[in-house]
Amino acid sequence: MKYRALRQGFNKLKEVKMRLAKSMAKSMPKSVDRLFAYALGLTMLVLSVACIATESQAERPTVVLRPEVTVKGSQITLGEIAQVRAKAEEFAEVVRVLQGISLGKSPPPRMSTSLSGKKILAAIEAQGIELDTLGYSVPKVVRVTRAGRVVGEDEVLAKVRDVFAKDNSLDLRVRKVSWKNSQVIPSGETGIDVSRLGKPSRGKVPLRVLVSVDGEPAARFMATAIVDDWREVPVLNRTLERGMLITSDDLEMVRLNLFKQPEDIASQISQVLGRAVKNRISAGEVIRKSRIDIPPTIAKGKKVTIHYQIPGFAASAEGVAVDNGLIGETIRVRNTSSSRLVQGKVISDSQVKVTGK
Repeated sequence: MKYRALRQGFNKLKEVKMRLAKSMAKSMPKSVDRLFAYALGLTMLVLSVACIATESQAERPTVVLRPEVTVKGSQITLGEIAQVRAKAEEFAEVVRVLQGISLGKSPPPRMSTSLSGKKILAAIEAQGIELDTLGYSVPKVVRVTRAGRVVGEDEVLAKVRDVFAKDNSLDLRVRKVSWKNSQVIPSGETGIDVSRLGKPSRGKVPLRVLVSVDGEPAARFMATAIVDDWREVPVLNRTLERGMLITSDDLEMVRLNLFKQPEDIASQISQVLGRAVKNRISAGEVIRKSRIDIPPTIAKGKKVTIHYQIPGFAASAEGVAVDNGLIGETIRVRNTSSSRLVQGKVISDSQVKVTGK
């Protein structure tokens, strides 16, 4: 390499100076005066060689580290934790090689790791660079901390509002967004992606948040958006007493904010029309499904088809419902052929699914 060639040049220069000194010694008389003159000349020669060597040493690459440093990237490089310089342009490539030396993975954001000075010097030598060709200052131990920050609510909230504003299927006003644990990410250019995982329920919307830094995944977590959820829902325009049937004349659609409203509010007229109220419902009240009689999807005694879906086995059989049940509810069903009683989930008005391990 170039710096090795320079070092060889230093050695040759010393050889020339020594030959010159010997030549001067032979030509000098051995008198005291001439001996003094010889010594003076030799001293001047040594000083000139020292000056040349010092100047050359000042131009060679230098590596200087502090005991505590901070990095940003996922890999620790010598160039990021040290000052690597050279005055002479001929050492530019050497400086580039030194700066690119990898010293391992960075710690997680806002955490630290320690590198021994011996490890750093060994990494330099592993690149074929002799330490005595450099000027360096390396502590015994270097503490490396990775820069990082906490994901802020404001930046996620802004993204959530932007995503919801583009969804014309819902009329939502986002109040705030929250998640359980602090999310620490590396420093860098941040990108946030938000996905809605379900429909609003009592003013809450489940979210999945993906955070990237400099184009690389940095955090993934679940969050909840607190929203004003405006919808048109059926409301009674007159008070109905227990046992009275709900007719179309009893209903009107009203735009309401469902924030903090019960989960079982009827959202469509078809869900309540013709149903009997279980207890008194006042005019202007929203209609909760739990306060009206809803006929079962499958009534007790109805003939159904039982679908068995068990690992390694699938079959269908005729049966009779022993209980009333709505879609999604579990009811007891008796197998007509075997008279065996099983439990299954209602999947339609005539089908029950039985699963098992």
